[in-house]
Amino acid sequence: ALVVIAQNQGFDAIWGRNIGPIGLLGNYGWTGCLLAIFVPIAPWWLVIILLSAVLSTHSVAAILGAFLGLLWRTKGLYRFVGFAVCLVAFNYGIASRTNVIDNLVTRIDVWSMALTHWSGIPDTFHWRDAFLGHGLSSWVNQIAPLQKLWSIGLMENGFIQEFYWAHNEFIQVLKETGIIGASLLCGWFYYWRSAFSRPEGGVLVAIMVISFWWFPFHIANVGFPAALMIGLVTRREIA
Repeated sequence: ALVVIAQNQGFDAIWGRNIGPIGLLGNYGWTGCLLAIFVPIAPWWLVIILLSAVLSTHSVAAILGAFLGLLWRTKGLYRFVGFAVCLVAFNYGIASRTNVIDNLVTRIDVWSMALTHWSGIPDTFHWRDAFLGHGLSSWVNQIAPLQKLWSIGLMENGFIQEFYWAHNEFIQVLKETGIIGASLLCGWFYYWRSAFSRPEGGVLVAIMVISFWWFPFHIANVGFPAALMIGLVTRREIA
């Protein structure tokens, strides 16, 4: 977190300013989401440092995940104060990104296209596709080509930005594993619903919020810590 903050201020003698946080985590968005996962369980003195680092990445998903996860952790009057802080942080995230609205509209268009054309082939529909999906990692082979076919997406250097992932883990699960796979995921949430009431339940909230806007479980250096934290939060107490 301190490295990210320092680098945003131009102080990075090891990796250089343009290589990205720490030089190993890909980009600021990935790093912001990684740090956001730990905000709800960090001691309060560390929360300040982590939130400062998350805000400096300007990642809307990370900012929302961190603050809503922290809001879940607070009680009473502090929750109302936290809600106000969340609104300020959300506005900061939007103000710091000039293309947030365009990104949101593009995501909705791509999600609608994916759920409208279950088979991945225009103007065709099979119940099998809706119930079973096409298998894990099938998104990139079906949806990205449809984006180019119908010119859905933001333009970058004259080319359509293809969604190799759905930028929404829940929609990607629904598309790739069908209604059956999505039902199993919902069943998991129902079975572990009590975990949200635990002191560290804010971690699950942060991961869910990030998963609605991004694809943390498709990036190893974010997905592995997220899976580890989910395992810790849903652990059973051994008498």
